[in-house]
Amino acid sequence: MAIGSLVLALLIGGASVPAPPSKVEGYRRAVVAVGAAREALASEYGAGAPALGVARARAMRAIVDDLLPPWSGTPWDLNGTSETPGEGAIACGYLVTTVLRDAGFNVPRARMAQAASETIVRSLAPPSEVARLTRGDRAKVIEHIRAKGPGLYVVGLDYHVGLVVFEGDRMDFCHSTVLPPGTALCEPAATAAAFSSTLHVVAPLLTDWTIHRWLTGERFPVWQR
Repeated sequence: MAIGSLVLALLIGGASVPAPPSKVEGYRRAVVAVGAAREALASEYGAGAPALGVARARAMRAIVDDLLPPWSGTPWDLNGTSETPGEGAIACGYLVTTVLRDAGFNVPRARMAQAASETIVRSLAPPSEVARLTRGDRAKVIEHIRAKGPGLYVVGLDYHVGLVVFEGDRMDFCHSTVLPPGTALCEPAATAAAFSSTLHVVAPLLTDWTIHRWLTGERFPVWQR
């Protein structure tokens, strides 16, 4: 099969994993599927084809549809480092870095997860894409994201970090929280208690800068001031 045909097949057929007998097995299948898709897209990218748009769409679907949902209901714990959805507990930073690692991003999972929320955001986006909103107005933060457009965002708060999914009328904050229900979940950003903060550091996650690193396997170093 030609690379272009393989990429198309993976993009269309690989985004949804058939119903597995368990959440864990489904998650593992999703990790394998996105890994195969990334390798195929990387081959096309290396040959000079303009694969960034296709790659962005594939990474988005893998994270939003296949990797985040299985974590829903996994208990939060400040020291939670689980690598398996539904088992043990997971802290907010570890949820972000584990999902990204399993989606094929070369992130230092533990070191980045333990960093300050702003550091996590700045490690995953070019400086020009990072916005630091300090008035504590969630409506302004939501307005900022809407103005940037649909996509996947990483958001750092005073003592918290998570991902925002913006598609159509949906703007969900996906995170692991100490607040009720005390688990990992995706919930509307407009009403999520944990989305309140005096500081929001916001950046689109799947920029060309980030997708280039996804395709090439380039390491994401932890940002330093």
